[in-house]
Amino acid sequence: MSGIKEAYTTQELMSVLGYSTVRSVLQRAKREGWQSRPRSGRGGGNEWLVSSMPESTRLAIAAKTAPLVPVQPIREKKITLPMRAVLSKGGRNRAEAKSALLLLCRMFTQAAGLPKTRGMETFSVRWSAGEIEAEKWLREAIPSVSRNTLLNWERAVNTEGTARLAGDYGKGRRGRGAIDSQPEVKEIVVGMLCAYPEAAAKSTLDKLRAENVKRAEQKLETFTLPSLRRLQAWMQHWKAQHPALFAFTDSPDRSRGSHLPSFGDFYAGIVRINQRWEYDGTPSDVMLSDGKRYTILGVIEIYTRRLKLRVTERSTAQQVAYITRDCILDWGIPEVIVTDNGKEFVSRQMGRLMTDLGIDVENLPPFRPDLKPAIERVFRTFSHDLFPVTACYVGHNVATRQKIRDRESFATQLMKREKGKKPEEIVIGMTPDELQTFCDNWTDKVYMHRPHGGLGGKTPYQVLSEWPHAVRRIRDEDRKGLDMLVIPVVCERTIKKNGVDALGCTFVAEIFGKEGVMGRRAEIRADKNDLRYAYIYLDDVFLCRAENIDGMAPERRQQIAVSARNAAKSIKRAATEIRKLAKKHNLDRVAQDIMDYHIKRAEEIEAANPLPTPTVIDHITFELAEAQRAASSEKPMQTLTPEQAEEARAEAVELIAENEFTVPQSAQARNALFEALQARTISGEALSADELNWISMYRTSAERAGFEAMSQLYAVNQ
Repeated sequence: MSGIKEAYTTQELMSVLGYSTVRSVLQRAKREGWQSRPRSGRGGGNEWLVSSMPESTRLAIAAKTAPLVPVQPIREKKITLPMRAVLSKGGRNRAEAKSALLLLCRMFTQAAGLPKTRGMETFSVRWSAGEIEAEKWLREAIPSVSRNTLLNWERAVNTEGTARLAGDYGKGRRGRGAIDSQPEVKEIVVGMLCAYPEAAAKSTLDKLRAENVKRAEQKLETFTLPSLRRLQAWMQHWKAQHPALFAFTDSPDRSRGSHLPSFGDFYAGIVRINQRWEYDGTPSDVMLSDGKRYTILGVIEIYTRRLKLRVTERSTAQQVAYITRDCILDWGIPEVIVTDNGKEFVSRQMGRLMTDLGIDVENLPPFRPDLKPAIERVFRTFSHDLFPVTACYVGHNVATRQKIRDRESFATQLMKREKGKKPEEIVIGMTPDELQTFCDNWTDKVYMHRPHGGLGGKTPYQVLSEWPHAVRRIRDEDRKGLDMLVIPVVCERTIKKNGVDALGCTFVAEIFGKEGVMGRRAEIRADKNDLRYAYIYLDDVFLCRAENIDGMAPERRQQIAVSARNAAKSIKRAATEIRKLAKKHNLDRVAQDIMDYHIKRAEEIEAANPLPTPTVIDHITFELAEAQRAASSEKPMQTLTPEQAEEARAEAVELIAENEFTVPQSAQARNALFEALQARTISGEALSADELNWISMYRTSAERAGFEAMSQLYAVNQ
């Protein structure tokens, strides 16, 4: 049975099957009738034969051990474009997750010894049930999957490359919105954006509504209008996509100023070159003459035992990508690479690089260096070889050399850590470049021609020279594409009139002056070791290669400047077209159009829903009455004599005697009416509703308060 080990010990099965005691494993062995055999090797004992176990148990073992199984790659898989260059961030994440799940499915199928279709079906069921171990991000990205889906993904990868896994979720809606699907609506919106940049989106929507009224009057089909929120989002997106054009239409003069441009049989199955590469890095610190700690990354090609080492200040995914590129150019394309679970090896950057190159990855579980013994052994060999020649590059004085002699061997310091202790630092009288040259000479001139026990006493050079078959390699014309895959993203910058600044340099390109480019936020890729060029991406799509102006010939700078200014003319042409659109749609009278629209709309609403006539209750105060008398030039109110008061009271009585309740015109009569009604109330006589309402109101009025004040004053004077 390929994939799983032929037999396991009871202790191994405890870990794989998730049991906490030996007794549980023995009970299951008895229940399922497992067969055992004597265990060869150190320690003796028995081991259980996997072939005697039922399929359910074998699948359970495969679910745990799948990541440990070397996987055969897909043959003749073409190299796709870098996913970052053609996909959005969401698309890249989907493609990476699907690629990782396909790889895990293949590992599981080979580990379980199942045929392809049945393996996919079993894997899909167990994955959806959460029985397959995997990283958290992958489980969250794809919580469940079906067999047919896995088959479709694999078919897509084989025919169209890994980028096809990203899908196109917006394809059905793209270009079908209320704005993009109606050219005239889009023209009006863009025209309003540029003609009135300070206007709110609501004004643009009102303009569209006004146009609909006109079209209805002319018996034309009206526009389908977007919601205010959708219009705001569309306008914001348009401005972000056309910053230079928007700035030019807003303020041409200002725009010109800112935007113009020891192995045993472990490797018995390795039978061909580049079948398996192993990666590792030294786990200790090394300090060179610049006072910084450095790490050594290593890659070994198992069939020939060729070796490559890279000196780096820090072990990062970018440095692993660099050494991978160097190995591919020198050795060819590997079928599978084997790494531990270091973050630099299992990063998304490395996963994406391997996927784009059609290379399978085997990430070993933690604390299992025995599963990649070749690279572990060669580092030990390197450290022992380096020790005798340390006198060539140790400190520049006798005291430093004596300090190193008093320490543990250089090999132990370089390649080994004591548990719980920080390794001592070694100061080497070498620069990083000198140490890299030393490593290259050792791997290519020393180790390459040394007999190797794992090669039957032959040297790596001999085994390589005896290989009679073809080797898969990157074509010479595709080498630049490989370099692009490993160039890091160094920063994001806005494209300005003087170019883009990155890594202390300024990069320029002719296309920077083009409409839709100037003023945009761009992703900058650059190699710190070669700052002649930077590679510019907009929205993850490659735009151009920009040149560093430092050291550029004056003629070349002038040529780029002229070309960029010519490209910038597209902004002026686009602005002219927008102004034509503004004139076409009468945007010069947009304020009147919007006002006419609101007036007509208000008239229609008022005609359809007239306001009701409310019941009116007269309201009067003393101050208001006096103001009215002043306005009508009436004589001021005088203190009444007893005879005059009696006449007013009589007038009030006559009014009360009438059928209808009427409020007198004069203030004196109103006061007399109040006193008469109040007297009737005191005597127990019932008043009408109108009389009650009026007396209640008049009692608190300023006019009544004035009469009471004068009455008291008159009584005192009497």
